[in-house]
Amino acid sequence: MNNILILDDDKAQLEHLSTLLKDEFLISTANNSIAAHALINDTKFDAIIVDVHMPIVNGFDFIKSSLHV
Repeated sequence: MNNILILDDDKAQLEHLSTLLKDEFLISTANNSIAAHALINDTKFDAIIVDVHMPIVNGFDFIKSSLHV
């Protein structure tokens, strides 16, 4: 089963996406970039779903910084 990380600052969106995908994928969630980076350091993900519009670190900056983790 593929392992997916969902990063979104909106709790309702995290829950909604997790519910939609949980039967087909192993789901991990994070509500900020620091938590997401911690998960990336500990787990191999097959895909990461990232909210583009987040405060402090937007989705594009998160992806750029993740390439160097």
